[in-house]
Amino acid sequence: MSYPPALLAVLDETLKISRFSVDDLPALEIGGWHVAVLLDDLAHLRSLAAVAMNDRDGAESTPLDIAYQLGRTAWIERLEALGAEGDKELLDWKGLGSFLSPDNFARLPGRQGIIKTLVRRYQQGRSLNDRDAAGNTPLHWLAANGHSKAANYFAKHFSKYCLDLNAKNNEGHTARNVAILAGHHDIAARLLIGEIDNYLQAARTWQQMLATMSGHWRN
Repeated sequence: MSYPPALLAVLDETLKISRFSVDDLPALEIGGWHVAVLLDDLAHLRSLAAVAMNDRDGAESTPLDIAYQLGRTAWIERLEALGAEGDKELLDWKGLGSFLSPDNFARLPGRQGIIKTLVRRYQQGRSLNDRDAAGNTPLHWLAANGHSKAANYFAKHFSKYCLDLNAKNNEGHTARNVAILAGHHDIAARLLIGEIDNYLQAARTWQQMLATMSGHWRN
């Protein structure tokens, strides 16, 4: 599987601090359109073959499916305008975490001690995906308020703390969307890497599960 040179260069640089490399992507059937959406980079649109716009990756997702799942607003608008295929229920899915007893993250400490406080909450059995009245998770709150150290820590260790990086608030924004809207682009950049890493790991897991099920069916 090949990618446009400019897109490949950006991808290679982005994956340097993730668990994946460019060499891992062909096995996951991640095409150029999928990569461009994951990177949230419309600059490469013209270099992509229209015939591959609805290709499915190893997780059976189209590029528009990924855009819906990750809240890639610009890509959603462009792909829908092009008539791309996608499951819009993915856009409406708010993600993990309880909405039943709204939390108040404004009670969290300032920059000093915020990581320890959230880690303690997790160790006490409380989900870090639970929401406040606006549907925000703690990660949304960190991104909105520019708590770079804490946001970057949890973006890096999202798997350890079972964080749903795709969780959307009541306005349909992910934590990364919130960081962008608030002008905290350093946080958004780290969350982008986390989102890509998370998606690729999920795609690998799904592909392995399908292979296992296929083996059972053959037997």
